[in-house]
Amino acid sequence: MDIPPKPTLKAIKKFRTLDEIKYAMKHVFQDAQLGLAGHRKLVVILKNVFKKAIELNQINFFAMCFTKLLSKVLPLKRGVLAGDRIVKFCYLFVNGLVKDANEEKRSKEEKKEKKDKDTNESDKNEEDQEDQEDQEGEGDQETPISEFISYLIKYLLSGIEAKDKLVRYRVVQTLAYLVEFLTEIHENNTLEALYTLLSNRLQDKELSIRIQAVVALSHFQLFEFSIEGDTGEFEDELISSNQIQNKLINSIQNDDSPEVRRAALMNLVKTQDTIPILLERARDSNSINRRLVYSKIARELITDLDDLEFEDREFLLKWGLNDRDETVKAAATKMLTIYWYQSVNEDLLELIDQLNVKSAIAEQAILAFFKNKPEVLETIKIDESYWKNLTTEKAFLMRTFYQYCNENQLHALMDANFPELLDLSITLEKYLSVRLKTINENENLVKTWETYNAKIDELDDQIFSLENQISRINTDADNFRKSLSNIEEDIIEINIAKDLFKKRIKQLKNNSGNLEDLITEENQEIADQIKDFLMEDLQQQLEDINKNLDEIEHQPEDITAKLEELQTKYDSCIRALETTSELKIQTVQIFEQEHENDCIPFVDALKELEFIINQLLLIVKDFDYGDEMARRKLLHIIRMTLTEDKLPDALISVALRVLRALSINEKDFVSMAVEIITDIRDSRDDEEFHSAAAT
Repeated sequence: MDIPPKPTLKAIKKFRTLDEIKYAMKHVFQDAQLGLAGHRKLVVILKNVFKKAIELNQINFFAMCFTKLLSKVLPLKRGVLAGDRIVKFCYLFVNGLVKDANEEKRSKEEKKEKKDKDTNESDKNEEDQEDQEDQEGEGDQETPISEFISYLIKYLLSGIEAKDKLVRYRVVQTLAYLVEFLTEIHENNTLEALYTLLSNRLQDKELSIRIQAVVALSHFQLFEFSIEGDTGEFEDELISSNQIQNKLINSIQNDDSPEVRRAALMNLVKTQDTIPILLERARDSNSINRRLVYSKIARELITDLDDLEFEDREFLLKWGLNDRDETVKAAATKMLTIYWYQSVNEDLLELIDQLNVKSAIAEQAILAFFKNKPEVLETIKIDESYWKNLTTEKAFLMRTFYQYCNENQLHALMDANFPELLDLSITLEKYLSVRLKTINENENLVKTWETYNAKIDELDDQIFSLENQISRINTDADNFRKSLSNIEEDIIEINIAKDLFKKRIKQLKNNSGNLEDLITEENQEIADQIKDFLMEDLQQQLEDINKNLDEIEHQPEDITAKLEELQTKYDSCIRALETTSELKIQTVQIFEQEHENDCIPFVDALKELEFIINQLLLIVKDFDYGDEMARRKLLHIIRMTLTEDKLPDALISVALRVLRALSINEKDFVSMAVEIITDIRDSRDDEEFHSAAAT
């Protein structure tokens, strides 16, 4: 029989037999595997064949021919273009059917709306109710399209557990495309089977199959459905989107293939619960996955930097800017300098505010920003008004700007934006005076804060001590349990040997039986050792065994008693730890409630002022000390500052580094440090000083 020519739209309208439909489909599939360029035209032809099959009431025949032709490519290896093209063509065809159905439905609704405008309100309400009932009926009713899709998926599911890995791959690959049309599946059993079998493929030994299973299951994240239980035994199980997400999260965290982890990373839906899971892949062992977090995942998450928690921003920068792979580091830098910078409307101060200047990574991030966007340096202007209105962000920007310019020998920018050393020293002195004045004018608030801090430190020490005690108790208990287990095993072995020795002595006395008659699985090793022993030797060994048994029989009781004692101590420490932790929480809550409007705002303002002073000190530490008069002025300020005993540790540390930089040599630095210590001592009351030393 001659094969009919390739079908045309005109010829399809004249189809009357099943053979005509079959040969038309064969031509379409033959052409579809040759290239992607003609797929759109072939989809149109096959959709018309589908419509003709509906007219002839042969939808099942069409589905059967479709799956038979599809089965030809299922055994093809991964990467074979013909197989990939047919799978994509199947998706395009089904997608075209669904789109046409949706457009037809939308068109009907528009016509009804237009018709409703010509009816009165009461008739309209009645018709709306009838239309709603019709739509509800249509939602559950099988259509030729949904019937075809269900048939196709059922056919594919029959091969999802095939022994041939190539068939499994092609089946799951095709399903990964088709699960997009889950809403067209009206049979709950089919949906249940699809979900269950795809979930099983997440554990397939072939990574290419696991990848496709991840892609397929990701489409279930937007749906919730129930799995029917056996009548009278099990209730229906609701499969929620969270359960689907947990399966993908398990693949992200535990699959040993970076490709599978990458597929799950790309397809896991982004919610407040899943964002931390996605971002933690910045520590993935595979550099491509790490880079993907910065180049795609983080970019998709950000429309506004406030969308990310501060901890997440710090985590991304910490691991990205310090990554061992240069491509990952470059992606993290691009995220900072382009995406984050654009999200704050290219406002550098706003970007610094989002980074939190007191975080460990902020300095490294801004220095990396300057390095990769040197054009921004020219836009930074630090004039007189800037110095008069310093905030933590401005001070941080000023200090990191100076540090970057100093390290890269950008002297022109430094000269244009920073004053002479004498003027800078005077500015520093003013801020130090403001700080000291603020403290002196609010002594009561300072004492309140110091008392609170002392109380918190005391509670922290107690918590630390209790945690150490609990750790030691756990260690001791583990050691005792091991000793108890060893002793109990020794007692069992001794009793086995004792029983064997008694029976063997009895055999020798009666001169009857052999040692082999006494051997069991438990005493085999002991029997091998005593096979040549005489009765005198056995009696001596029995005496030694009895002596050893007497020595260790009481030990289990002693160890058990010690374990009970440790358990009592452990329970006591746990109760004390819970009480102390609760007391700390209560102390913090009470303090925040009582001092919400006085002490807490004061301390926050003081910390901001001290941070600004800290940044100024870091600038003068690396300044040019060529002006001797300015150097002496700064030296006087630093010495007076260090003599003040109300400085926090952070400022003392930086001030000492400035003092070291101002010193002529090591001997000069040591001499000034000793003088400062002497000044601090002499500034106190002699009686108070001696009493403190005595303690």
